[in-house]
Amino acid sequence: TLNKCDYTEHKGRTPSFDEHLSITLTNPIKTVTSDIALLSLNIMNKLSHIPEKVRNRRTNFSIRRPEVESDTVVFNLPKSYEITELPAKSEILSKFGKYTAIVTKKDNNQIEYIRNLHLLKGRYLAEDYVAFREFLEEISSQDNAIASLKISK
Repeated sequence: TLNKCDYTEHKGRTPSFDEHLSITLTNPIKTVTSDIALLSLNIMNKLSHIPEKVRNRRTNFSIRRPEVESDTVVFNLPKSYEITELPAKSEILSKFGKYTAIVTKKDNNQIEYIRNLHLLKGRYLAEDYVAFREFLEEISSQDNAIASLKISK
């Protein structure tokens, strides 16, 4: 349920906007056993497109415009859940850009997930294509990070 939506537009040479959402999720926690549950942390902005594999690529490629994505998600968990394990900080650096994901426990029932992706504009050689795909595949994998929770009774 969307509780509140605000945004701020930044005009100028590099236009951007900040969007602030307050949402209530009905069941984001998946129960694994009677006392263990998992929470998918990136519920807002998973990398969804990885270019198709091309064998023996012969043409160069480009990233036409730089792209910056910054997301912060704060989970307020019910008191019946205890945070048992969070993923380590993830940082991926390449000539194509940078990705970071940081998960912190704010208090006993609050998790903060911060994700930043910065793709760099550029022209790349055909032989760089495999490395570009691997960069995106690694981001996609990290975007599926989960938190482990214990269900208290």
